[in-house]
Amino acid sequence: MGVGSSGAASILAQRRFIGCEIEKKYYEVAIKRCRKASLGNLEYRPLNKPILIPNGNTTVAKKPSTFLF
Repeated sequence: MGVGSSGAASILAQRRFIGCEIEKKYYEVAIKRCRKASLGNLEYRPLNKPILIPNGNTTVAKKPSTFLF
């Protein structure tokens, strides 16, 4: 179940969801996210918004010096 992303998405899409989680901390986060989704106040990125558009100068866009190719 992790942090409840699939559960929250299921709630937003009015679908059923069953989840289980071993780690209590992840379970608690998942419960909070699912409750927020059911109340309509879960924050999430709109589908048409890109995750990240890095420019060539950001660290994430540069090839690490340890790469051989």
